[in-house]
Amino acid sequence: SRKTIEQGAELSVADTCLPVKVALGQIQNLLDKNIRKLFLPSVITMPLQHEVFPRSYVCPYVQSIPYLARSVFGESIEVHSPYLHFDRGPAGIEESLVSFGKKFGKSKKQVRKAIAQASTHWTRVQQEIKELSSNVMQQLKGTACVICSRPYNGYDLGLNLNLPKKFRDLGVLAIPADFLDLDYDSLSGDFHNMYWHYGQRILSAAATARRDERLFPVYISNFACGPDSFLTRFFKEKLGDKPFLLMEIDEHSGDAGFITRCEAFLDSINGARKTGKPRKINSKSEVKKGRKIYVPYMCDGARVLAGAMKHGGIDAEVLPPPDEESISIGRTFTSGRECIPAIITAGDMVKKIKSADFDPEHSGFFMAQGSGPCRFGQYYRLHRLILDELGYTDVPIYAPNQGPSLFDDLGQMGLKFLVSVWDGICAVDALEAKARMIRPYERNRGATDLVYGRALDEICRLVEHGQGVLPYLREIRREFDAIEANHTEKPRIGIVGEIYVRSQPFSNSFVIKKLEDLGCEVALPSIGEWFLYLNFTRVRNCRWFRQHRRMIFTKIFDQYSKYRQKKIFKILGVRQESSIAKLLGYAQPYMHSTLEGEAVLTVGKTVDFIKDNFSGVVNVMPFTCMPGNTVTTIYKKIKEDYPDFPLFNLSVDGLDHAVDAMRMETFVTQARRW
Repeated sequence: SRKTIEQGAELSVADTCLPVKVALGQIQNLLDKNIRKLFLPSVITMPLQHEVFPRSYVCPYVQSIPYLARSVFGESIEVHSPYLHFDRGPAGIEESLVSFGKKFGKSKKQVRKAIAQASTHWTRVQQEIKELSSNVMQQLKGTACVICSRPYNGYDLGLNLNLPKKFRDLGVLAIPADFLDLDYDSLSGDFHNMYWHYGQRILSAAATARRDERLFPVYISNFACGPDSFLTRFFKEKLGDKPFLLMEIDEHSGDAGFITRCEAFLDSINGARKTGKPRKINSKSEVKKGRKIYVPYMCDGARVLAGAMKHGGIDAEVLPPPDEESISIGRTFTSGRECIPAIITAGDMVKKIKSADFDPEHSGFFMAQGSGPCRFGQYYRLHRLILDELGYTDVPIYAPNQGPSLFDDLGQMGLKFLVSVWDGICAVDALEAKARMIRPYERNRGATDLVYGRALDEICRLVEHGQGVLPYLREIRREFDAIEANHTEKPRIGIVGEIYVRSQPFSNSFVIKKLEDLGCEVALPSIGEWFLYLNFTRVRNCRWFRQHRRMIFTKIFDQYSKYRQKKIFKILGVRQESSIAKLLGYAQPYMHSTLEGEAVLTVGKTVDFIKDNFSGVVNVMPFTCMPGNTVTTIYKKIKEDYPDFPLFNLSVDGLDHAVDAMRMETFVTQARRW
């Protein structure tokens, strides 16, 4: 209802999508009825729908709903939140539900029986839908609108403004996408890495509707829906030139404008194409010798990656650091709803393509991918579409997957590459940490950056030539220690958040420099920390899916990685970071580690900084970032546990906002008092 929506919008701590706000409003409605105990599971994945897709995630917001609820409502509610992996069969949900059942005196046998009964019921309902939809499609003679949405949008008449009825009132049948015999096979080449469950269904619905002259899709989305910022673009590609209507709904949406749009859409399809021809998207990502691979400048560690690739036999070059032109070009080729790292990296690619020295026959780009659940794993597909639109269909994008297949994807460059790139990344991490420790106190301004710049150049040279970096690090340690410094007391500020924006100075509006100019010493997690976290999740997932070879190799390389990082940090006199297990332990009171991605790591690192006597923490994130907004909400609970500790959420969108500067000054003032 409107009241539910308004209550949820008032309760929402972060700028999340409408369904999250509605969920909060519904919980408040229960509280108003004096209902305090909630069964609110953390659904991580849904059942696998087709052999095309190895994973079937729901979005990070849906996964984190129980944790957001605990943070927003605090002690006023008791949330029971078993974690559920429906893509893993009965075993993927039994483990957590059995523990849940014990709290209410239910045996393992009883829980298993309940799961079996629920599964039987679900299967029966699906069969009934199939029979009903078959009858509807056989009898359908004229035009119908296919409602493409997630179920909480498509079936809730409050969330979709009763859109199906509006179409019926206009004389057109509205058919839920669930009633179609969905064409998953058509996604096997272009979108085999579509790891969102509802993304798979929505794109399959587009492919199905494209071929049927009677069906025209209506896509119901919400403002700030992370997956849809990419899916709407992909949806259009699968439809080809067949028209569709996109309805983006938020808490401010009203009936009048939507009725007009529905009428206009129905008028427009009268003379429109009845079927469409989808664009075939190049899905190849392998890189052959003879091509120069351009690497995005996410951080100085990107130079190490390019050097290690050269050592591994692949010519590589780092693109120039992003700038205003990168943003401008990126926005030209994107919708603007994508997260800022996707927009910036797209702009950098196009900028390179338009440069005079670009040779398409001997060039390619590097853009890693992931297996979900956040949007990062879809960047490379968006970039592929942009290159194809510009006519560069033969320019490859090398896209190793940071998921379980990472070491296989990197295998073409060999073990030497892995060893050299890890040493190089750890060395740059340590150099940056050392520079941040000295720079705020240096007597001769610029002395630290001079030593750092020279050291970075040499580290990259050593990595490129396959030479060890440790002897040189001992030498550069002496140069750092020789810098004259006045170690007065300054507030120490920790930076956490999305790895690209926290590491890339332009994208975060040079937040480190601004904090240092305000008289702070700054620290942030290393790039290596993220790779160690990936090792942790890779081992856990490989063990579950019985990928024993990958699991064993990852465990061995993880031990080696920790050993080398510890040694390199010690040489440069940089404190060793807390282990992944320790960070996840710190995050445990706020969210379970099955919520994979940057949110749980950011929460754990925030608590780590607090326990390490830092003066404040800044959470840097892209505008509309799902993990970032999750952390923003969880911070409400952290503030209750650590009263008055300064926490600052900085959402970036590529623009420099004056209000952010004022907020940062206020934050630093609070940090000094702490």
